Amino acid sequence: MNNLESIHRNLQELKNQVQENPLQFARFTPAQEAFLSCREKFYLLRGGNQIGKSYAGAAECIMRATGKHRFKPVTSPPVQVWVICHSWSQSVEIQNRIWDLLPKNEVVEKTVFSPARGFHGSGTPVVSFRNGSIIRIKTTQQTGGSSKGTIALASGTVDFVLVDEPCGPLVWSELVGRVLRKRGQIAITMTPVGVDCSHIKKLCDDGIMKDIQAPLTVQNVTPRDCDPLLSKNEIDEITRSYMEFDREIRISGAWEGYAPHGVIFKDFRPEFISDALPPTGNYQYAVGIDHGSQEGAQFAVLIAVRIPDPTEKKSGDYFLYVLDEYQSGAAKADTHAKGILSMLKRNRLEPNNIFRWVGDRPHRGDKYGSRMSNKMLRASFAHILGYPPGSGFTIHTAYKPAFSVYYGIRALHELMQKNNFQIHPRCVGLIKSLRSWAILKSGQLDKNSEYKHGIDALRYASLQILSKEYRQPRKTHIKIIR
Repeated sequence: MNNLESIHRNLQELKNQVQENPLQFARFTPAQEAFLSCREKFYLLRGGNQIGKSYAGAAECIMRATGKHRFKPVTSPPVQVWVICHSWSQSVEIQNRIWDLLPKNEVVEKTVFSPARGFHGSGTPVVSFRNGSIIRIKTTQQTGGSSKGTIALASGTVDFVLVDEPCGPLVWSELVGRVLRKRGQIAITMTPVGVDCSHIKKLCDDGIMKDIQAPLTVQNVTPRDCDPLLSKNEIDEITRSYMEFDREIRISGAWEGYAPHGVIFKDFRPEFISDALPPTGNYQYAVGIDHGSQEGAQFAVLIAVRIPDPTEKKSGDYFLYVLDEYQSGAAKADTHAKGILSMLKRNRLEPNNIFRWVGDRPHRGDKYGSRMSNKMLRASFAHILGYPPGSGFTIHTAYKPAFSVYYGIRALHELMQKNNFQIHPRCVGLIKSLRSWAILKSGQLDKNSEYKHGIDALRYASLQILSKEYRQPRKTHIKIIR
C-alpha cells in the first residue's frame, strides 16, 4: 500500500508540475524544432495545415519572454514581444495556444484569460510576466484606411515579433522598423493561402529570410519520443478533402496552388441537380442574402440542411438541399423583400419557419445610390408583413473572419464529395455560378466575379448551420489567475 501511495503522490506532483508549467514538458516535431532552433534575423515556418505552426509560434514567444529557451540563446528579460494577426478572431486562436503553454507561476497575478476572447489588456491583449517581459497581441485591422492597420504598429520598439499567417508588404516594413533598434528578430508561421505572398517569397528567394518548409507528413506530426498525432490514412483523408486548386498549398505549404481548367467546384456534378425528395431526417431552413447593386448581384438562397442526430449512429451526416433562389440588381428594399417572401411562398414556408436569416454587411451602393443592408430589409419585411415597428425576425450579419471564403467553399466541397448535396433545377443562377466560378491565373480566388454573389449567399446560409464558429452569439468563459 505504501508503494501505491508513493506512486499516487508522485503522479499527483507530476500532474501539478505539468499544469503549472506545460511548456517544460512540451515535445516538438522535427519541423517545429527546426523553427525553434533558428537563429536568423528573419525566419519563416511555411507548412501545411495541422502541422502545429501556431503551437510552435506560441512556444517561441513564451521562451523568449521568460528568457529560458530550450533551443538557442535569447535576449535576457525583460523583453517586448509582439504577436501580429490579421484579425481579432484569428488572434484568439494563438492566444489559446499561448495560454495552453504558459507557465502560470511566471505571469503576474490577476492575469485574465477567456477562451473566446483571449487575454485582457488595456487597448490590446497583454500577457505580463513577473520578470518584466510583455507579450502584446496586435492585429492589422486595429485601424482603418489603406495602410491596413500599419498606424497601430507604427510606435514602439520590440525585441521579437511573431507574425501568425501572412502579412502585407506595408505591415512587414513597419515591423522591420520596430526591431531595428534592439536588433530584434521577426518570425512568421503561415500557410500561404488566401493572400498575395509574393513579397515574402522574394525575401526567401533573396536569402534575406530563412525558409523552413514543413509539409503535412507523418514525420512532421510526430513529436519527439511520442506517437504520431495523425496516421498516414488520416493524412490521406485530409488531403482528399481539400479542393484541388489549393491542395498543394494546404498540404505542403507550396507558394502556389493549381486548378484544373480554373474551375473551383470541379466536384459539382449534373446528378446534384434534382427536384426529387431529399433523404428523410430533421431539417432546418436558412436564408442567405448577398447585397449588391449590379445586375444579379442582389442574391438570396433558401436552403434546407439535415441535422444529424448525435444519439443515433445511423442518423447520417449533414445533407444540404438548395431549394430556391432570388436574384436581382439595384432596387428598393421593399422590392427585394417581396421577392424573397415570394421565394418562401413557392416552397410553402412562412418567415417563422426559417431557423436562420443571414445577410451580408451593408452595401454602400454606387454614385446612383442603391444602398442595401440587413436593417433596411428587416424594416421592409416588417412593413409588408404588418409587424409593429422594431419587431420581427432578426437578419444576422454574416461572420467573415480571415479566410472565411476558403472555409466556406471547402465545407460545400466536402458535402459534394460525400454526395450530400442537392440543388433544385429552378436555381438557375446558382447552378451557373457553381459551374462557372473560377480561379485567377495568379492562383487566387476571383473575389470580383459575377458568379461569386450566389455562392456567397449559399455560404452565409449554410455555415450558420454547419459550423458553430459562424453562429452568433458565441459564449465566453473567463479564467483568472490569482
